[in-house]
Amino acid sequence: MIKLELSDKPKKLTEKVQKRLTKEFINSGKKKVVWKYKYIYEEVRKIAFGKCSFSEINLDTKSTYTEIEHFFPKDLYPNKVVEWGNLLPSSKKCNTTKGDTDTVKDKIVNPLIDNPKEHLYFENFRLYPKDSSNIGRNTILTVALNDRLHFVNPRSEQSLMVLDFMDAFYEDYIETDELKKLNGIKLSNRINRIKGILSSINRKTEFSACIATAVIDSPNYIEIISYLKNNDFWDIEFQSYEEELSFCYLGKQ
Repeated sequence: MIKLELSDKPKKLTEKVQKRLTKEFINSGKKKVVWKYKYIYEEVRKIAFGKCSFSEINLDTKSTYTEIEHFFPKDLYPNKVVEWGNLLPSSKKCNTTKGDTDTVKDKIVNPLIDNPKEHLYFENFRLYPKDSSNIGRNTILTVALNDRLHFVNPRSEQSLMVLDFMDAFYEDYIETDELKKLNGIKLSNRINRIKGILSSINRKTEFSACIATAVIDSPNYIEIISYLKNNDFWDIEFQSYEEELSFCYLGKQ
């Protein structure tokens, strides 16, 4: 999970429209689906870059699709049914598991308001409550963040692929000091390889928090970064990738 920023409310969702849709929902006995209009649905999906706000799994794929999650449940808080900021893109697994949990009484991380770094951390591809945070613990359980089939297995597989690349790069070019022996096209090619893998880990990446944490916490990453900086390979692009990794990082420290 990463911190999200709330985008501007859809222009069509005026105060007048919001009041009308809320009234329609309440008058229907809380049965009418008033939040799935295209102009609402598409803007909600963008909030988390096409990912689930909680698990960071990519939505609208073969295995999952976008559901609109009401952070404060619509059945308990009907006046918030189309309130901008109460609608989050979610996977079916997270949405179904959360259900009608009263998030006023049983607080969980709201990625639009809370910084997940304060309540959660990754270790061995699983999430844990940071500093015994009750909100962190509630979040993990309420939206099933450690469900092995849906989340732990796929995020561990993607993280390990990146770690395998990092390990190979370290062994081939850093540990042997081979990178300094290259020049011209060969050197550019190797530098671009490591840039490519680092640039691929950003807030838009599926499971970005898990992958970024696995990379930053790996000993070889530290050695690679130090080597690049100490041998004048470091540049503004590397700096931007490092900053993005740090943004996504959800470590224990």
